[in-house]
Amino acid sequence: MEPETKKKIAQIALELFTKYGYTQTSMRMIAEKAGISKPAVYYHFPDKESLFLGIFEYGLQYVNESMETIEKSDQTATQKIREIIRVRVAEIGKHKSISRFITRNIESHIRQVKTTKIQNWISKQSVILFNIVQQGVDSGEFREDLDVSSFVYCLFGGINQLCRDWMHIEDKAPSIKQEERLFDMLMRGALRDKYKSL
Repeated sequence: MEPETKKKIAQIALELFTKYGYTQTSMRMIAEKAGISKPAVYYHFPDKESLFLGIFEYGLQYVNESMETIEKSDQTATQKIREIIRVRVAEIGKHKSISRFITRNIESHIRQVKTTKIQNWISKQSVILFNIVQQGVDSGEFREDLDVSSFVYCLFGGINQLCRDWMHIEDKAPSIKQEERLFDMLMRGALRDKYKSL
């Protein structure tokens, strides 16, 4: 019963944090909405910060594990980048509530809590992308004069913006056409052979 209670608390907290934000959501509100006592909430989560960070960590861990799997695969750098874009968008559909929570809170309410763990998770994504792009340069797949760091900023930002726009504006996930457009625009500046090999 305890794992189910903890899961219920996290789901209710996810809903309330997304709706009201970190500062406006109290442990009392979470307890009332979950239909359990406030001490029961504290039994599973010592404070609001640990509950908030736990939701972030769950969502970011899932993303990072997917990206690590892609990085370790035998695919070319171009194939890995295409797959990361596809998987990131697909994950939004599978984990819509967590994706919405992360997107809406990462820039505002997250300043209210300690961000070391979260920054580490995000930094890990940047390192994975850097390694993939560097693989492309080292293998001769990408231009040898490609500024890897700048390209990673564009790649990371482009993927996140595509996801963020949907979370804030759209009612449905980005289309395959949108994914391909993002991929095409990014890769035109990176590929060595003028993109025709795609």
